[in-house]
Amino acid sequence: MGTPNQPSTKDGTHTRRNKTVGRNVSFTSSMPLKMKKQEFLSNNDNKQRFINMLSECLERTGFQVHNADGDADVLIAQTAVMAAKKHRTVLVGDDTDLLILLLHLYQCGELYFMSEPRKSSSSSSHKYLNIGRACGILAQDVTSNILFTHAILGCDTTSRVFGVGKSVSLRLVQESPIFTEQASVFRKVSATKDEIIAAGEKAMGLLCKGGVTDSLNELRLKRFHAQVTDNKTAIHPRNLPPTSSSTKFHSLRVYHQVQEWMGNSLPPEEWGWRIQDGHFIPIHSDQDPAPQFLLELVRCKCKFGCSTMRCPCRRQGLDCTLACLECRGACANMCSHHQDDSEDIE
Repeated sequence: MGTPNQPSTKDGTHTRRNKTVGRNVSFTSSMPLKMKKQEFLSNNDNKQRFINMLSECLERTGFQVHNADGDADVLIAQTAVMAAKKHRTVLVGDDTDLLILLLHLYQCGELYFMSEPRKSSSSSSHKYLNIGRACGILAQDVTSNILFTHAILGCDTTSRVFGVGKSVSLRLVQESPIFTEQASVFRKVSATKDEIIAAGEKAMGLLCKGGVTDSLNELRLKRFHAQVTDNKTAIHPRNLPPTSSSTKFHSLRVYHQVQEWMGNSLPPEEWGWRIQDGHFIPIHSDQDPAPQFLLELVRCKCKFGCSTMRCPCRRQGLDCTLACLECRGACANMCSHHQDDSEDIE
């Protein structure tokens, strides 16, 4: 348990899930909650004080409590794996990261994962996943590289790749020795950034069904030419493979997350993140999305701050510029604006 008040690479996920931040409440253990639970827990101060209070209460009644300094997922999974060595253990949660960690860390014993029941579900039965049996079915290459196959296609701290499902990476790690070789780079504690960037680009190319020798920019151009020939409608950038530049920073964040899951803490600022307004923000690219003359051709006429997807510039993944008729680039979609880390990489 624990949610320290410091920047986290999950800041973007927390912001997305909690669209509004509740007011700070000074409460006691006997005080009834007169606001919605989600609103109360969306305030980090409320959440941390509640966790501290709950920990003390559980310890007084004889329960063992573990506190995490940062992201609690690893500690939760490790504790469940260790408990399973002594007795049957069930981990209840709704976070896919927990399931992936259990499959990677499992050693022996009776260990089960159960998703939290949905309020909308009419079924009263609970569905359990036997982790030991699942690991027995999966190949060793899958469980060894499952942290990478999960993170490369999107988790709480990495962007998803549009149009590529998790099953693709699982199939590749079983069938493609080249893909497995790239995945193994992300498990190396001493891997260099050049190794990670090169392995990430090659792995992404395979995920996008490209050739081994093609760079992502070359593959992107080939797909663009093919779609121009076949399509009668506009081509959206998200339907093309991501650029080499965006994949570079994506790969660094994937490596950072895999190492964090493996227990190796690394400074996020050196692995595809930057701090803005006290929060970690993903670096998406070090190149302009298009040549300057082309960017100036795309302009909006928004009169209300360009803060929604109604803005043509935002909708195309572009920053507003001086060419925009009303905002002149001084709006919510200016250069300092960052995309939510849950959006697709392009």
